[in-house]
Amino acid sequence: MLIRFALFLTFIFALSPAQVGASVAQPGDGAQEQTRNSISKRDGVWTWNRSENGNSLELIVRGEVEFNDDYTEVRRLTPGSSLELRERRGGVSRRLEIEAGQGGGLKVSYFVDGQNRPYDAEAKAWFARVLDEAVTESGFNAGPRAQKILKERGASGLLDEVSRFKSDHVKHLYFQELFKSGSLDGRSAIRALGIAAREMVSDHYKAQVLSGLTGPVMRDEAVRIAYLEASGTIRSDHYRAQTLLAGLQSSELSKEALLLALKGVSGISSDHYKTQVLLKVAESNLEDSAIRSAYLEAAATIDSDHYRAQAISTVLKRGSISKDALPAALRAARGISSDHYKTQVLLGVAENSLDDAAMRSAFVETAATIHSDHYRAQALTALLSKGSNSKETLLVALKAAAGMSSDHYKAQTLLKLAGDRSGDETIRAALIDAARTIKSDHERGRVLSAIFK
Repeated sequence: MLIRFALFLTFIFALSPAQVGASVAQPGDGAQEQTRNSISKRDGVWTWNRSENGNSLELIVRGEVEFNDDYTEVRRLTPGSSLELRERRGGVSRRLEIEAGQGGGLKVSYFVDGQNRPYDAEAKAWFARVLDEAVTESGFNAGPRAQKILKERGASGLLDEVSRFKSDHVKHLYFQELFKSGSLDGRSAIRALGIAAREMVSDHYKAQVLSGLTGPVMRDEAVRIAYLEASGTIRSDHYRAQTLLAGLQSSELSKEALLLALKGVSGISSDHYKTQVLLKVAESNLEDSAIRSAYLEAAATIDSDHYRAQAISTVLKRGSISKDALPAALRAARGISSDHYKTQVLLGVAENSLDDAAMRSAFVETAATIHSDHYRAQALTALLSKGSNSKETLLVALKAAAGMSSDHYKAQTLLKLAGDRSGDETIRAALIDAARTIKSDHERGRVLSAIFK
């Protein structure tokens, strides 16, 4: 079967510039190898170039070229077409030019270090080797080539080939062919995800590979775990959140999967993207204490008051947070600067059962960090309205109320407190002391009357 190179050119230049070029850093022994791949087209000339630590390989094509099935030799060039292959390796430069000759033949010129050499068996072997290298590294005709490897060597053979590629762009092309082939089982999918996680540097292409893995294979728990682990290696907030969200698309997520997703959230800097993933996690059952703890720890790292309050309040509204997790929610709320958003979280906490005395005290202590008298009074009133507060909780609430500057809101809160165990002498004394800090005679009188009635 002959392959027309011009068809590949039509395909490759339909891609965006970001998809046809890549810069890859490969970890070495104590140093990093810098590999650069680029593809360009100008004035009808297609050029692919790869450079690596002083070595380089370049393929230049003008017009239409036909290769054999193995891409080891040129079969035909249309009139006016040509192919040029240049290699510099180990200090030796080689260049081969093939042009359309008379009567459909080929004119071949071969040079070593600038000197014309005969195109003998050794030159042909060199050309076959470097042409195959150029074809595979540039992603030339990736679809048919990948399908041929799959047919001959299966998914394992294709993954062996993918690991050879230095370009993330080319890896992505072959992964696409593997995923859509229908020949991917759980074991091969896990291996593919491992290759993407370890060997791909570009967040864009890594995310493209992960998002391409869909269908029944993703219902395999081991595959989902490998997927979420691979997502955690993406540095871009946008792409990491995108892949984590895709990995959470299931109604039955395991504890390990949810913990991996929450671990991945910790590497996201953007409050927006971090919250997106947390809200998706919150759709799951959060009865497990380890998951709740990891969720609230992640929520506490959100800098934005709006997003932090949203992440905490979403869990509270779902009712999927147990009593032992409420203190963690309160600790996360203390880091909110906005009085409005902090109060919204506290009101959500107050809707839950607050039977535990330590929990009520923690609630009041958090409410005491609210600067606005209006919002502080609102939060304290929400707790006091539930009744059955311990003596310790009431004393802490009295202290928080006494710290208000507004006579109106202070009186409102003290009146609420006066109706809750005001017969206790310690509480009564604290109420009187707090009432005396009210400047308004009217408001002070109302509170004192309630205390002594």
